[in-house]
Amino acid sequence: MSYPSSSAGEPANSSPSSGAASSSWPTSQPNPPFAGAGFSGFPPGSYPLADWGQRALARLIDFAILLIPAGGLALLLGVMAVGSRALNGEIAAAEASRTFAIIAAVVWFLVWAGYDSVCIARWGRTLGKSAMRLTVVPLSDPSGHTSVPLGRVLVRAAVFNVLNLFNWLSSGLVMLVFMLNVVFLWLWPLWDKPNRQGMHDKVAGTVVVQGP
Repeated sequence: MSYPSSSAGEPANSSPSSGAASSSWPTSQPNPPFAGAGFSGFPPGSYPLADWGQRALARLIDFAILLIPAGGLALLLGVMAVGSRALNGEIAAAEASRTFAIIAAVVWFLVWAGYDSVCIARWGRTLGKSAMRLTVVPLSDPSGHTSVPLGRVLVRAAVFNVLNLFNWLSSGLVMLVFMLNVVFLWLWPLWDKPNRQGMHDKVAGTVVVQGP
């Protein structure tokens, strides 16, 4: 028995639809969206994205944990730096107050950034995130099997807390700094698509997920 010749048409073994869509992620999109409300088709093994409310509550827990230690350390160092000089009249009250505020701002930044860096580098989460079962993972690894590199951990912590360094400025500037902090760091994940990142996440290349 002879087989039909392919000279008059397409080869017998040709695909009926050479443009059929592939089920895999295209090479032009190395970082597909994570699982989460409104998203589908994420790679198997990915953890769902953290909700904004979960992230906010985790930060509030961290704030409650650090408030007394950071405040106490700032008070101690501030008194050591300007207390005796102010009492002895060596510096004016306004200068003493300004110096104290600068010291408090630097201490608050260092405590917060250090806390974030140590916890995320060691465990991938702070105490607040641990309570909410959230983890910081690299954007390039949806499975969460890879930890965030130390350099990115430090950058992420510094960006999130850098505005604290300006809390010693005038009340108007402090309010401006506060609003920038709220919009770009706290609220930005509410409308960021597709990975719900704050600006600190975007700079460091991270996302916050639920689990593991």
